[in-house]
Amino acid sequence: MKPRTRAVSPLKHPEGTPFVDLFCGAGGLSAGFEKAGFRAVYAIDNEPAAIETYKFNHPDCKALCSDIEKIRAEDIFEAAGTEKVPLIVGGPNCQGVSLRGKRNPNDPKNKMFSHFHRLIDEVKPDWFLMENVPGLLHKHNRQLASDIFQAFEEIEYRCGADVLLAADYGVPQLRYRLFLIGNRVGAPLAFPTPTHSCPFEKLGLDDTIFSQFRRETPSWRTVQEAIADLPAIENGGGAETREGFFKSSPASNDFLKWCRQGEKDLFNHVCHKTNDYNINFIKHIPQGKNWKSIPIEIRPPRFKRVALKDHTTTYGRLSWGMPARTITCYFNNITCGAFTHPEQHRGISIREGARLQSFPDSFRFFGPLARQYRQVGNAVPSLLAFHVAKTLGELMRGGKADREDQLPAAVEFSRLQKGLVFNRPLKGMRFNLDKYLVVN
Repeated sequence: MKPRTRAVSPLKHPEGTPFVDLFCGAGGLSAGFEKAGFRAVYAIDNEPAAIETYKFNHPDCKALCSDIEKIRAEDIFEAAGTEKVPLIVGGPNCQGVSLRGKRNPNDPKNKMFSHFHRLIDEVKPDWFLMENVPGLLHKHNRQLASDIFQAFEEIEYRCGADVLLAADYGVPQLRYRLFLIGNRVGAPLAFPTPTHSCPFEKLGLDDTIFSQFRRETPSWRTVQEAIADLPAIENGGGAETREGFFKSSPASNDFLKWCRQGEKDLFNHVCHKTNDYNINFIKHIPQGKNWKSIPIEIRPPRFKRVALKDHTTTYGRLSWGMPARTITCYFNNITCGAFTHPEQHRGISIREGARLQSFPDSFRFFGPLARQYRQVGNAVPSLLAFHVAKTLGELMRGGKADREDQLPAAVEFSRLQKGLVFNRPLKGMRFNLDKYLVVN
């Protein structure tokens, strides 16, 4: 297949600080960083369809489809045109990592982090950012997380981490991600202060954990703000391209202005075809509800063996008035989560998922449809990445971590105690969102 190219990159910042993206996927993290003024010079992933997508959307970056174990510092220096790379970012899977004690050295999940760590040590960027699942800081994984911090400390990187909720930064999605930042130049560490807040605070529900974060900020952005302007399509329908669709449809809110960025054409508004068996179930489910709305007489047999409080997102239908639940790599399957359109009897499309992940509308996805779904679901929300990158850029330019729009790291490593120190409670997974988002 002839590779797709584009003449001009809408994300291009030729004057920006160069960075390297390891385990880049389709490029959600890179898109946010480039919007913040950075410039991707080298990226790698082992998924061919993801790299095809990355190359199209970041044509000025050298992107390779390869296993990271084959990559050496010299490859990165050659692509960057210099032996001084200021920043490396990436999201290695740390699920199988254990840096001390008994471990399986052949576990591919170990290799991902090991090679990320190796390249940080070889390239020696002034800064790095590692993105991962928040469960890494769960109490059952504290030793693992401590080992990871210590591994970076041993190669002279001071590190700090925090768990950020995408909805707090204008992304219309309840998605938590862990960000670990490190530098070897003695600079302070900080994370962006939320730009949006939970609407329950404004309702006076002070019994929620959200009350700890009350600020005069706009409410979380909603599914309606994100996708209501997109045309109706049939189950399994849609089109890869609808030229000029947005010409007569101006952006009606700030989030759409972020997504549109002057784009006139609509891309990737195509959805997976759900079988009639499951379509019949979702016809009974109102907005914001789940499998419990399916009449008992036709309810799938598996739900006869589960408690009513369980599987709260299964067969879930999105609600216009709230953010989406986490968009996973399986969001083409409505039985796996809250992936059903608020009104139309179908799963959400690639473009709808991309909107909920805050990708610009100019960002196009390639490869088989199932692979496109995985690319979107696996990505870091671009708008969240933008806010992290903006704060990181300020620190890299010598800024101090005492600004109103910055938060000190929630978690650090103590050399004296040889373990993690929690400076403040981590946000996420400490309250039951279903109490407010799902009405039984």
